[in-house]
Amino acid sequence: MSLQQCAAARAEYSHAHAHAVGPLFARGARATTTTTTTRVSKKELFETIGTPADRTSFEPFAEFKSILGDEGEEPPYDPLRDGPLRYLGYSNEVGEAFSAWLFPGGVTLSYAVAISYVVFDTVDKYRKTLEEAQAIDDVPGVDRDRLISTIALERGFDTIVWQLLASVALPGYTIHTVVAASSWALQQAVDEQNPLVQTFAQTTSMDTGTAVALVEKSLPTFIGLCVIPFIVHPLDAFVHYVLNVTTRPLIRAHVCDSCGGRESGLGVCEECKMDDR
Repeated sequence: MSLQQCAAARAEYSHAHAHAVGPLFARGARATTTTTTTRVSKKELFETIGTPADRTSFEPFAEFKSILGDEGEEPPYDPLRDGPLRYLGYSNEVGEAFSAWLFPGGVTLSYAVAISYVVFDTVDKYRKTLEEAQAIDDVPGVDRDRLISTIALERGFDTIVWQLLASVALPGYTIHTVVAASSWALQQAVDEQNPLVQTFAQTTSMDTGTAVALVEKSLPTFIGLCVIPFIVHPLDAFVHYVLNVTTRPLIRAHVCDSCGGRESGLGVCEECKMDDR
């Protein structure tokens, strides 16, 4: 089995979401090298790579697991993933739903807020991974600094690509399409002669023209907001699948073969090496 095939088969990520720690580590097996380890031997360095059945479901995106955390230890609180700041990533979807009510440029502003969150989260995960990867020990023939920086860059790259697709582009496009389709359908079906519109106008003491305009603006917004909870997890899983068969195996192959990941005992590289035997 080639490394890329193995990496693709073993790829498992959380993130709604994805783990805050780089997907290059595997928990459950300590790093083993030809040299004596110090820091790594004291704590679990790697993150377990699941079975094929496990890979059909993904852990909550908000969950953070340190590569240096002890087995069974609760992941530390991450304000960007666990707290109210997480909802900034959904601002563009809300903006699309309220597009009929916002001022000119309001939807664009909602995208700017969501993308700012994505960039901030990417920098945060890059810095944390860069810091935690310092636990990797020196191995003869391996450029440790290059390996560490590559792992951190991989975490940052994976975070920003996943976030832009799963949190911004795909859900934004989906809600935009749902709202536009709902608006078009209402324009075809609702007019001033509609009995429901006339009843609504009489109940609210407004003229039928105003009632039609209000319904055509309000109902698509309501539908768009209702759709949001139902698209989050399917789109998250879809983006995970796309990355699992494209960028993630390629980057893992680079880390394991070109940057000394095998020699340094990275879990994904060790597991693939065992499968190759």
